[in-house]
Amino acid sequence: MIFAVALGVALFVSSYVSIGGIEESIHRSSRAVAGNAKWMVTGSGAGGVPKSLLERIRQIPGAVAAPFMKASVMIPGKDAVKLEIWGVDTQTDSMLRLFGNQQEIGVDTMARMALMPQSVVISEAFAASRNLRQGSTIHVATRSGPADLSVAGAVHESPAMKLLGEDVAFMDLHQAEALFGQQGRLDTIQVAGVPADELKAVAKGYQVRDVDTLSPEARDALLRVQSLYGLSLVAMLIGCFVVFSSVQVTVLERMKELATFRAIGAPRSQLLAAILLEWLIVGLIGSVAGVLLGVALSSVILHAVIGAVNSMFPIVANAQPAMSQSSFVIGVAVGLFTVLAAAAVPALAAIRESPLLALRPHTYRLKHRQAAAFWIGVPVLALGLGLSFSGTYVRTLIAIVLSFLGLALLMPQAVLTAAALARTITSRLFGFSGFLATDNLRKAPQRTAFNVIALGGALAIMVATAAVVDGLTTATHKWIRASLPFDISVTASGLSNSVYSEETIPRSLLSKAAQLPGVSWVYGVRKSFAPFRGDEIMVVGIQTRDYLEAHRRKGSLWWAHLIADPDNQREFLAGRGIFASENFIALTGLHVGDAIDLPTPSGTKRFRILGEIEDYSWPRGLLVTDLDVMCRLWKSSKLTYVDIQLSDPSQLAAMQSKVTKMTSDDYAAEVINRSQILGIADDVVRQSTSAADAQVWLASIIGFLGIANSLIIGVLQRQREIGLLRAVGMSAGQLRRTVAIEALLIGIGAGLIGIVGGLLGGWLPLRHFTFVVTGYLYPIVVPWAEMAKVFVCAIVIAVLAAIVPIRRVAQVPVLTSITVE
Repeated sequence: MIFAVALGVALFVSSYVSIGGIEESIHRSSRAVAGNAKWMVTGSGAGGVPKSLLERIRQIPGAVAAPFMKASVMIPGKDAVKLEIWGVDTQTDSMLRLFGNQQEIGVDTMARMALMPQSVVISEAFAASRNLRQGSTIHVATRSGPADLSVAGAVHESPAMKLLGEDVAFMDLHQAEALFGQQGRLDTIQVAGVPADELKAVAKGYQVRDVDTLSPEARDALLRVQSLYGLSLVAMLIGCFVVFSSVQVTVLERMKELATFRAIGAPRSQLLAAILLEWLIVGLIGSVAGVLLGVALSSVILHAVIGAVNSMFPIVANAQPAMSQSSFVIGVAVGLFTVLAAAAVPALAAIRESPLLALRPHTYRLKHRQAAAFWIGVPVLALGLGLSFSGTYVRTLIAIVLSFLGLALLMPQAVLTAAALARTITSRLFGFSGFLATDNLRKAPQRTAFNVIALGGALAIMVATAAVVDGLTTATHKWIRASLPFDISVTASGLSNSVYSEETIPRSLLSKAAQLPGVSWVYGVRKSFAPFRGDEIMVVGIQTRDYLEAHRRKGSLWWAHLIADPDNQREFLAGRGIFASENFIALTGLHVGDAIDLPTPSGTKRFRILGEIEDYSWPRGLLVTDLDVMCRLWKSSKLTYVDIQLSDPSQLAAMQSKVTKMTSDDYAAEVINRSQILGIADDVVRQSTSAADAQVWLASIIGFLGIANSLIIGVLQRQREIGLLRAVGMSAGQLRRTVAIEALLIGIGAGLIGIVGGLLGGWLPLRHFTFVVTGYLYPIVVPWAEMAKVFVCAIVIAVLAAIVPIRRVAQVPVLTSITVE
């Protein structure tokens, strides 16, 4: 019991400290990179902010403003490496005033970086890994073509450098502008010494936020991570049912003892205090052990969660379990509350019995029927399932609690009914052993029911997770095949690194790709982000006519038929209309025909929504506009993707090698095909749910312990009955078969609960919770393979849990058992 409590607490604590560790890592990263800055000024997506804004901010009395520009270059070779270059201000003291000496760049190194053409300062770790020193030359491929960079020196390791990573370099801002062809534009400006209102007045039209405020992508990441609390809640409920079942058995086993104490004058309060104190000690030991185990488990959870978060946006680095005094107290409190709440119900029921009635055999079981609880459980379960349709985070957690509570009330009567129906079948299949097994289940319907729910609930998580993954995978595969009419895509940044990247490639790659033998059609796409109602939405610009022609050639124009409509196309090309993704419509409550005001680098632009399209590329919503319109508004003609159709798709591998060779030496670009995109999409979905794996199996162990504990208690409780059966000729083998059949029936019941509960959980709370968070209402999918796996696992776990009770029942001494009172 102590171990079961410890595992339940460990699951809760591991989620709690893991989420806390990730939040602390994100804030620490923001704080370390920001230095002494208080505010961050950014623009709309890749448009950034104009350099003229920097000068206006610096004119505010007391203001310290440091500009930043960031881009990636590729170091070609067999093991190509992407190097992130930060353009920083070396012409004023703003960097020194905001960041002090935390970067530890020497004065001579800073001077060389400022004065030497195309010189960079690299990290010591990167210099060591590449055997680079001062004066070394690094050949790189940039957005605009090849370049040679000179190493001005190395920066010592510091907290900020650890967060940025080793593949990072610093360059004078003016030189970075020339290298990346971004004259007069900055990515961000970090500011200190200015009140927020005054800064917002000067930076009107741009975003001003506290550097400690989580970015939209960080908030999205944390929202996904917080789903772990739902799993922890399930685990705690499972632990609660196991504890309740065991406490009930131990209390009822002492009914005569309690009745005797009552008869000689012991007050109810004294007996209740004794029972609760007993389980308080169990809960305290288990909770403390669980907190320690949870901290250890959190390292495993963190590893899985960090991969899921960073697959979308690399914002978590060096996250550690955030264990504090308050976390310890909360973990212990949760465990104690669970144990005491589970112990209080049977304890109160036991001490309320009349001593005279309690001394009579079977009084409690005959008096406490299960029908009333069943009819209470029906509306509770219905309410839980009904709340799951709301999809909000808090209501989803409440729905989980109510659903489990409803099942707990329903299951004892269901066990009585099912055992009565199964008794005939088991008797025919297994003889008298089968009859005894079902009869034993009927004698303790609550204990049986809670064990079935405990194991079934743990396994239901597996089915629910599989339903989510399969549903999203089915939807994204269908969408990718329908919406992307290319064979190969040249992208400025690999999708496996970050889907948030806004890096670009020159438009000249379109004509180069079109001239390659074996290429039949090309078109360009630009991606960026824009703020909208507190979120970052994706904006995509397409070469409309070329994109539609690509769909016609692929035979997939049905997906883009709204864009191809002549009336829509006229408004679209004129820059008056825009298409919105279905999840954007769902999240914002807008409708087709409504007007929206979209912030762009050229100012706010009003569009009319021409139609909605299916899209799974961005969880906060996507808008599609014409490429020329977007280039005009975003003040740049560069592209994010150059998409290529092949004359002979069977030559995909050879053509991908040709395109890679064309781009690898001169441009910081990566080449990817549709199959690889499908694989990346699957990886993101799997990583988002991988954190559940460790918790599912530990929750299953709790269910395993519950069944083993229940069966052992059942053997101990029936020693007199077992002795009498042995005395009248029943063999030890028949008794062992009885316990094994009992475990088998529990396993079958748990497997069915796991399958049904998992399907309902995946189709209702999780599906609608995903819809509220992302706007994606993925199709209902039945994960047949996972269901079969869960059913087999339930039976195997139940049978393994019966090994010790089977051995114990065969060792019960006949004469001693008969004398037991």
